Amino acid sequence: PSAMTATGYAMFDIVDCEYSMLTNAIVYGERDLIEGTGVEGCESFRIQGNSYRSGAENCTFSKSPGFNTYTKNTSRKVVGVKYSGVVAGGIDDNGVEIEQAYAYRSDYTNVKSVGNAHNQVWLGNVQGFGGYLYLRARVFDLHWYDTNKAHIGVEHNCIQYYAYTKPDGAVYARIVFWQAAAPTSGDPDYSAVAHLHSYDKPERCFFRNCRFEDNYSTGMVANGGEGLLIDNCVFHNNGYRDPHAAIDWEDGRQHAKGHILRNCKFSGNGGDVTVIGADGLVVHNNIFDSIKLDIRDEVQNSRVWLNQFRKDGLKIVPKTDAVVSQNLFWDGAVCDIRTQDGVGFAVRETENIIE
Repeated sequence: PSAMTATGYAMFDIVDCEYSMLTNAIVYGERDLIEGTGVEGCESFRIQGNSYRSGAENCTFSKSPGFNTYTKNTSRKVVGVKYSGVVAGGIDDNGVEIEQAYAYRSDYTNVKSVGNAHNQVWLGNVQGFGGYLYLRARVFDLHWYDTNKAHIGVEHNCIQYYAYTKPDGAVYARIVFWQAAAPTSGDPDYSAVAHLHSYDKPERCFFRNCRFEDNYSTGMVANGGEGLLIDNCVFHNNGYRDPHAAIDWEDGRQHAKGHILRNCKFSGNGGDVTVIGADGLVVHNNIFDSIKLDIRDEVQNSRVWLNQFRKDGLKIVPKTDAVVSQNLFWDGAVCDIRTQDGVGFAVRETENIIE
């Protein structure tokens, strides 16, 4: 224990690294010595920034009082798409304003300073935990303009929280989105219905053949990055205080994309595997022994297949389409599938076995 136990730390911090790996290590925190105190930000191992194909293999992470292991995006720049500039109507492919039913267009937003190391830009909500608080439409068109506000081009059918490359010479952007009625408010800090922003993000990073045991807050927090692989790992007795999770997909939500959880085993008296927000999550061939897989209403495009659930089970209430297939539920495990009111999609449930 040290002063950092009360303020947070990263014991191993992988930042902007390529092909870097911690291997064959036993890493443990100070949980047993502090009687359950310490902050969530105490982290044994963290991956952030523009890290690529980096991670941990054949390691044990135990006794952390905080988040233990963590993946995160790093914010670079945020500008608001002003609520006051949104009016009815669309924009055609030449940049001309047109009348269009159920379409709304924004005013010009200066994006000269927005862009990550790959010159990528996102549209979404950076306030709080993300989501669709002010701008409900998931799909939009993104129009680009030069310094004189001359139209450069348009990218059609963009999706919130996905990255799009800013063209050379682009200084301004406007968006066109479709929904039944205009937004009625914006966030209090930026006065915006959404934000054009940029992040550095870990890509194709991994935890392979690792063990996560007796960690007080979580075994892992997977709050960012694209293509994270968690493979052939064991999670036992993790998550005894908020957020009470073996793995927690939470802060950052829609910025966690294409994560794969496979061939892992979850057991013990700790918390659930909690997915409050993620996009394109695949959960494949895992064993959940008395641990719930809890997929909540900000999750999009999830796939849950060939898993075994004992005593607890699966709860899934996703935002967009989901597939639950070929899973085994036994010894009292429950398959609890729900849909949200007013959300037009289906949860495809096929070939599951409940014993």
